[in-house]
Amino acid sequence: QPQVFFERLLWFDQVWVPSQWQKICLIEQGFPPEKIFIVHEGIDEDIINLVPITYPSHPEKLKFVVVGRWEHRKSTKEIIQAFNSEFKQDEPVELLISADNQFATDKQSTTEKLKECGISDQRITPVKFSDRANYLKLLQQSHVFLSCSRSEGWNIPLTEAMALGIPCIFSDYGAQLEYGEDFPLRVKTKDEPANFGENETGIGNWGNPDFTHLKTILRSAFNNYKALQKESVQLSLKIKKMLEWDNSVTQSL
Repeated sequence: QPQVFFERLLWFDQVWVPSQWQKICLIEQGFPPEKIFIVHEGIDEDIINLVPITYPSHPEKLKFVVVGRWEHRKSTKEIIQAFNSEFKQDEPVELLISADNQFATDKQSTTEKLKECGISDQRITPVKFSDRANYLKLLQQSHVFLSCSRSEGWNIPLTEAMALGIPCIFSDYGAQLEYGEDFPLRVKTKDEPANFGENETGIGNWGNPDFTHLKTILRSAFNNYKALQKESVQLSLKIKKMLEWDNSVTQSL
């Protein structure tokens, strides 16, 4: 944690974290272990009750979806660049990006950020921040969930996509491995100094994704979608059982 934030945590009698990985991180930084409690995130009933959508064949256009604020930690820019680099303009793919954040300090929309990065591609569609119902529709209408963060304390959208039976790409690092170790589309990482922003560089490490490997994973998802979807639907049953709220709370420590 950034040092100023960590020092503030020391004021409290208890700190609740969503994962064993995050507990270990706090202990290694010097937080008293007896004050840390793991409270796993659960999956809401609106996801649990949805039946995964299965497609009879490979879609005519494969839709990848990114959900999460645009930032360095979530590798948003690098994900887009990998997509652009791997797929040729005439290939039937699309990238949907729901990355708008009403609390962003720069006040820029996803469209403005794409323009600032010099990215202009008709295959990339920004999706404005929406209510819960439209968010679930976005997930259901997508074919591959795409995440490649440098660090995640849990990653709620990833768990929801997994529970919906969607093939998911994510970095092989952090708390995600506590529920996602059976999922095949994991991107290799290597340690790099964490970067929380101005004056907060170099506090601990993040898992820097291998973006060349990400391109390989993107291609694999495209080429093997039907088999991956079948496997993901089966894995969704395990994720739902593991992370429905009753079971999630029982697992908490």
